[in-house]
Amino acid sequence: MKKLFTAFALIALILTAAPIQAIPTVSISGSELTALAGPNEDLSLTFEHGRQRWTLLSENAGWRNVNTFGFYNDIAGGTDRTVIFNGYDSPVTHRTTNIAAGVETGFWNLADFDHNGIRNGNEPMVFSTRSLSMGTDDDHYQFFYAFDVSAYRGTDAEFTLANGSRTLRTSGNFDYLIYLDDSGAGPDYDHNDMVVGVSAVPEPATMLLFGLGLAGAGLMRRRHRK
Repeated sequence: MKKLFTAFALIALILTAAPIQAIPTVSISGSELTALAGPNEDLSLTFEHGRQRWTLLSENAGWRNVNTFGFYNDIAGGTDRTVIFNGYDSPVTHRTTNIAAGVETGFWNLADFDHNGIRNGNEPMVFSTRSLSMGTDDDHYQFFYAFDVSAYRGTDAEFTLANGSRTLRTSGNFDYLIYLDDSGAGPDYDHNDMVVGVSAVPEPATMLLFGLGLAGAGLMRRRHRK
C-alpha cells in the first residue's frame, strides 16, 4: 500500500511540475489545417519564385522588442543569417527578400537583448531545421509551426490559432503562415509569440505573361460575342 501511495505521489508531482506541451491547432471556418512539420520534425520551406514578401502580423511575446527573425540556407556555406524582422519592427511591417526558387530555407529567432545582432550567452536563439548547416542537434527546431495556406489566397481568409489558453485570429492572403514560440529555454508550445505571413512574388516576366493571358482571354470573349 505504501509503494502504491508513493507511485501516485510521484505521478502527481510529475504532472504538476511538467509544463503543458500541447501543440496548438490552426483552423479556417472550423476546419483544422495540417501543419507542414510536426512537433518533432524540422521545418524548411522552398519558394516557387525568387522573391518573397514577408508580413509581421502579430507579436504577443514579452520579448517582442528584442525578437529578431530571419532565414538561413546553405547557399553561403551555411554561415549567414539574414534578418527579416528585428525588435524595432512592429505589426504590420513588410519586408521583401530574394531567396532563389527551390532553395531549402530554414528560419531562426534571436532574443537580441542588447540589439547588437550577435548572440550572447544569455540570449535564446532557436532554429527551425537541423538539416542545414546552421541548424542544431537539440530540440530548437520544435519552436516553429507553419502551414501552407496558398489555397486560400485571394479570399481574405481568417485563420484561428487555439492553444487552450487563448485564441489568435489572423487574416490575409499568403502562401505560408509561420507561428513562432520564442521561449528558448524550453518550448511552451503556444506558438503565438510571433506570427509571420509570407507570399512568393512572381517575377515581372511572369506577371506580364499573366496580364497578356487575361487580355487575350478578354479579346476572345469579345470576338465570340460578335
